[in-house]
Amino acid sequence: MPNKLSKIIFYIILFVSVLSIFVVEVFYTTYEYSLYKQNLKRLETEFIQRQKQNLKAEVQRAISLIEYNYSKKEKIINQNVKERTYEAYNLAKSLYEKYKNVKSKEQIIELIKNSLRNLKFYDGYGYYAIYAFDGKTIMHGANKDYENSYKLKDYKDINGKFTLKSIIKIAKIKNEGYVNWRFLDPITNKEDRKKGYLKVFEPYDMIIVTADYISRIEKDLKKEALDRIRKIEYANDGYIFVFDLDGNILAHKYSKLEGKKILSFNDSKEKKIVKTLLNSIKNEDESFITYSWKRPNQFEFTDKLTYLKKYEKWSWIIGTGVYLDTMYDILDKQKQLLQEKTFYRIFYSLCIFIVLIGFIYFIT
Repeated sequence: MPNKLSKIIFYIILFVSVLSIFVVEVFYTTYEYSLYKQNLKRLETEFIQRQKQNLKAEVQRAISLIEYNYSKKEKIINQNVKERTYEAYNLAKSLYEKYKNVKSKEQIIELIKNSLRNLKFYDGYGYYAIYAFDGKTIMHGANKDYENSYKLKDYKDINGKFTLKSIIKIAKIKNEGYVNWRFLDPITNKEDRKKGYLKVFEPYDMIIVTADYISRIEKDLKKEALDRIRKIEYANDGYIFVFDLDGNILAHKYSKLEGKKILSFNDSKEKKIVKTLLNSIKNEDESFITYSWKRPNQFEFTDKLTYLKKYEKWSWIIGTGVYLDTMYDILDKQKQLLQEKTFYRIFYSLCIFIVLIGFIYFIT
C-alpha cells in the first residue's frame, strides 16, 4: 500500500510539474509570437514613417527653392523699372542739354517723345510714358491715341485706384518713386498688376514713367525655378514633379510628359490613379497617397508612396514619391532576421523545457 501511495504521489508531482512547465512554455511561446507580430508591425510603421519624412524633406527643399525665387520678384522689378526710368531720364536730359540753346521747348519735347516712343523692352511688355502735372498724356509708348489728351486723367483700375492721379501725387511729394496699379497688358489684352517707377524731368515739369507687369517677372522666375527643380535627384530614382491645380504637368524627370494634362493618360487605370491624386490634394494643403504605378521603362505595376504639397502663391502642386518594392525587400530581410531571432528564442525555451522535464523525472 505504501508503495502504491508513493507512486501516486510521484505521478501527481510529475503531472503537476510537467503541466506547470508546459503552461509556462505555452504562455512564453504565445508571448514571443505576439512580440514578433508587434515588432513586425513596428518595423513596417517606422519604415513608412521614415519614407514619409524623407519625401517631405525633399519636397520642402524644392519649395524653399521656389520660395526664394518668389521672394526675388519685388527686388527684381524694383531694380528693373528704376534703371529703365533713369535711362529715359538721362536720354531726355542729354537731348535737353544738347539743344536747349538752339531749339524751342516744343521741339526738344518732340525729340524726347520720338526717342522714347518706340522703345520696347521686357519682351514687348515694357514701354515709356510721359505725363504733365495737370493730367495730360504727353507721350504713351503703348497707345499713341492717348497722347496730347486727358483720357487717362481720371482712369481707375479694377480696384478703383486713380492711377495717373497717384503718379502725379508721388511726383509732387517725392519727385521720384515707385507706384503700383493695374493696367491693360498689351500682350494678353487683360488688366494685370503693374509696378512702375517715375521721375520728374524738371526743365519741363514732365513725369517720365515706366513699369513692368508682376506676372511677367513671375513668369521668368517660375521658368527658372522649374529648370532647377528638374535637376533635383536624390536616393534611387528620386525626383520632384510639379503640376498646377488644373492638372497640367509643369516639370517632370521625363520631359515628354511636360505640357500634358495628367488626366489625358489613355490607360484607364492610370487615369483613375491620377484622379485620385488630384482629389487627395484638392481640399488639403498636403497629402500622402499609396497606389500602384509602373517604374520607368517597366510594364509591371508596383506600390508607390507619394507626397503632394500645395504652393498656393503660384497655384502649384509639388510632389515626389518612392517605390515601395525596394522597401519591401529591405523589410523582408529584417523580417527574416526577426523570425530567426524569435525561432531561436522559442527553440532554446523548448530545450530548457525538455531538460526540466528530465530533471524532474530524475529526482522523483
